[in-house]
Amino acid sequence: MTETIERMLHLYEAKMIHQFDHRWATYEPDGTVRDVTLTEKQDPTFVSLPRYWVRTEGVRDRSGDRWDREWLLGWRDICRSTDERTMIATTNGEGASPEGGTLLSFPEPPHGAPALLAVWNSFAFDFVARQKVGGTHLKYSTMRQLPVPAPDHLSQGVPWAQDAWADWLGVRVLDRLIPNHGVVAV
Repeated sequence: MTETIERMLHLYEAKMIHQFDHRWATYEPDGTVRDVTLTEKQDPTFVSLPRYWVRTEGVRDRSGDRWDREWLLGWRDICRSTDERTMIATTNGEGASPEGGTLLSFPEPPHGAPALLAVWNSFAFDFVARQKVGGTHLKYSTMRQLPVPAPDHLSQGVPWAQDAWADWLGVRVLDRLIPNHGVVAV
């Protein structure tokens, strides 16, 4: 604890997120975890509560000059090939992640994050990830071996629309992440 007032950020644990959902679960004041209710999810001001908090400066020191957004892209490290879904990814507000929780990615360019999130949460990607995961963790080394379209492939046109793949996927992902909220700057 400190005697000065500091800005603290969420420490996101794997159990707190699900696909396209950074408000999957929340901690109660007594330390128990529960699923977020539909009524709470419909409230745009509702924020899930973490068990732990971290200093803002600590998060910024770790991310350095690699990231300047108020959101992070990440996936659950804890997973099994026997689960319904092996790959579970979402964006979450500015925060931190413990080892064993959600692992974070700094997509380059940042505006490609929605398309990357769509790929990660696709059934095809999940199928391949399921074949690769041998234990209970989906670490960076495994993620580097999984098939992700190159940014130049995502800039190619969609055959049935006038958009590039990244734009076509991005609009749908942002609508899933932020329904009824219009355009969001990534």
